[in-house]
Amino acid sequence: MGVTVRISGPGLLTRVWDRASSLQLGAALVAKITRRAFDQGLSTADQPHAPYSTRYLAKRVASGRSGRVDLTWTGAMRRSLRLKRPTATGFLIGLTGDPATYGSFVDDLRPWLGLSPADAAYAQTVVARILTALVAKGAGAKSTSTTAGRQRDSRGRFVKVAK
Repeated sequence: MGVTVRISGPGLLTRVWDRASSLQLGAALVAKITRRAFDQGLSTADQPHAPYSTRYLAKRVASGRSGRVDLTWTGAMRRSLRLKRPTATGFLIGLTGDPATYGSFVDDLRPWLGLSPADAAYAQTVVARILTALVAKGAGAKSTSTTAGRQRDSRGRFVKVAK
């Protein structure tokens, strides 16, 4: 169970996107999903979560918690949402530890683990911001240095020089 994001596309995206870019996007999406699902109490449809049962609601209120649906009792599920297996071509967002076992049952009752339309729009702005920074970094590094007939590219790696 989790959110899988694959990075693909024409030209520029796949030429400049790297593992660090995936890490940056993934971390932003983990934070966005956490805010939406736990802090704002919204589902993957950007709608409020289904209400708690009367019995569970009474238990929450009796323990001093609010009746607002925030998917939190101990906070373990919230803390276990992590970015997993980031590569230059994608990553997975999922649960770790015990919440990995029961999180799917929570998601069945109140869909939260996924990208909502607002999350997807946010992801597009983050991707644009990352690409802008990567292109600017690459453009600034166009003045490559030559060492003994070798040339460095924008990332500092040696590349073949056409003669």
